[in-house]
Amino acid sequence: MGPNVLAPRLSRDWGSNGPVDRLHSNRVHLCCMKKVTLSADASLIKLARAVARTQHKTLNGAFREWLQQYAAEAGSAQELDSLMERLSHVRAGRHFTRAEMNERRSDDHKGGRR
Repeated sequence: MGPNVLAPRLSRDWGSNGPVDRLHSNRVHLCCMKKVTLSADASLIKLARAVARTQHKTLNGAFREWLQQYAAEAGSAQELDSLMERLSHVRAGRHFTRAEMNERRSDDHKGGRR
């Protein structure tokens, strides 16, 4: 390293799930990621790498995106379950026929809604 470049330093902080190592430099603050080992069919991994390459991504990058979406969906499902639990006391007052439940008001079609 040249004399004008600061060497990165490593520090350990406490996060919500325990210790978190952080890499500090004069330009970027990075949080180290947790390593995960997965098992998959070799041909599937090869195909996934090729797909990721066509999207200008690495397989790790594509997996991180998928994991973020997967976790968000789980959060949404939990929120829906919580809402349904909070509204469990609500009753419609009667049973509706299938035709009534599938019926659409005529003004729903005017705004482009289906």
